[in-house]
Amino acid sequence: MLKNLSRLALLTGVCTGALITNGSLSGGQFSLTGEYLNLKPTVDDTNFVIDNDGGFVSNFAPYPLIAGERRNNDFGYNPGYRLKAAYDLCECDASLSASYSYLKATTSKEVFSTVLSPSIGQPLFVQDFYAFEGVATSHNMARYRSADALYNQLVYSDCGLHVGVFLGVEATEIKFRQKAEYLTDEDDVGTVIYRCKTEGIGPKLGFNLYYPIFSLDCCYLPGEFGLNVRGSGSLLYSRTKTRAFNDAVNDTEETATLYMDVNNEKTRRFIPVLHSRIGISYDFELGCRAAMIEVGYEFTSYLRAISRTQYPDYFGASYSYQV
Repeated sequence: MLKNLSRLALLTGVCTGALITNGSLSGGQFSLTGEYLNLKPTVDDTNFVIDNDGGFVSNFAPYPLIAGERRNNDFGYNPGYRLKAAYDLCECDASLSASYSYLKATTSKEVFSTVLSPSIGQPLFVQDFYAFEGVATSHNMARYRSADALYNQLVYSDCGLHVGVFLGVEATEIKFRQKAEYLTDEDDVGTVIYRCKTEGIGPKLGFNLYYPIFSLDCCYLPGEFGLNVRGSGSLLYSRTKTRAFNDAVNDTEETATLYMDVNNEKTRRFIPVLHSRIGISYDFELGCRAAMIEVGYEFTSYLRAISRTQYPDYFGASYSYQV
């Protein structure tokens, strides 16, 4: 389970945050927080080509065989941000908060070889572009937007340890596009595009923990270092729309073959979500304002949030699978 969880994670990375302002409003306290996120989206099956340069190739019908290395186009780390506003309710150790997170990641990869074969696309296309000489290019894009509104309650505070729970609602949108192009030495170009958009909303429940580590009183900004731990789970009622496109263009830039152009009807399902975060914070006073800087690690998993339409050997049959 843990292996699958890490493999299917949408976001994982390092985050830093700073409390911008902290002030009084109707007797309570409000705060604004901005975070810089350095996140790495992870999606299953980003392979797009089999590189068999110098390997064994068989053209015996009806099942050509090829041995080689299947190349992936995985995402690296990309910048994102999170904005959060909170209001502390008076004399009840509770607060209301709302946050918005955003990330857009892109990645590209090219493979040059004398023997290439597509690893995605409609079966007739894979057969037509089997074992070609040229270049294969992959362009992937992932966009993540999420917002939540929470009620936070402190439930334990003793010996410096603070434990709170929160309950609210989360709304998330995830877009994913996988595009691969195959250029042969005869200037024929094959294109495969998969698109997916998932939107979901549902309840969110979690906890947060703070424990002071040590204090500094001998510097220009005296303050306190502390350990922050946060975990939560959501169950999003979601809808997903997908598209699969595959064609081939000849050297005169005319569409020689349209292999597929399919828009799937929207599907609805529940998506479980897990969030976890651990960080080290430094709380201090900046002028007359309370401020905080935090550096840590964040992991989020949206299970089965991305869907693709694939075709087996028979042209009329298709199926969708989620990753």
